[in-house]
Amino acid sequence: ELVFGPVAYTNARGTVHIRDQRLMLDDFRMNMLGGSAVATGWYETVQPDSPSFDIQLRVEEIDIPSAFESLNTVRMLAPVAEYAQGRVSADVRLNGAMGSDMMPVYEALTGLGRFETSQLVISGFPVFALLSEKLNVSALEQPALSAVTSSFEIRGGRLFVQPFDVSVAGAKLHVQGSNGIDRTLDYDLRLELP
Repeated sequence: ELVFGPVAYTNARGTVHIRDQRLMLDDFRMNMLGGSAVATGWYETVQPDSPSFDIQLRVEEIDIPSAFESLNTVRMLAPVAEYAQGRVSADVRLNGAMGSDMMPVYEALTGLGRFETSQLVISGFPVFALLSEKLNVSALEQPALSAVTSSFEIRGGRLFVQPFDVSVAGAKLHVQGSNGIDRTLDYDLRLELP
């Protein structure tokens, strides 16, 4: 068992090498947040004032509310997760610098990834509440979304989501846009109502 901040990782196993101020993980597996993860990558302190990292991570069936509650990176890069119920799987490659608090310097973080869910329920999200009111479609207030699959890129302090379509309350919703670590949203939504 490993504990890092508020998260306990169980059944942790894999290879760890330390050489020339670099810690390397190779196929490091663990159970976490109701799902599992596999990490391969490195963290180095060659420049002690600006340690850096490069990691590839595969998470499977992670509980979204637990991830939002426990992982600052999820809160910073996916603020909509605060309103989501369900599970997510993802492949993510991240690199950048670490701060003195052992957290990524989000403004300098870069990465690529892909995520997928089997079903999501969005509850209390102000955007959907406003859409529900303006369009007079009550099912949009707390929508159950069909399976969602999309790719994303992280650069310049923003997470850019590649366009994807999802079924919402019997309607087709096309989504694309970005959100920032400053918690701003810039999304285009196209809703095709029956």
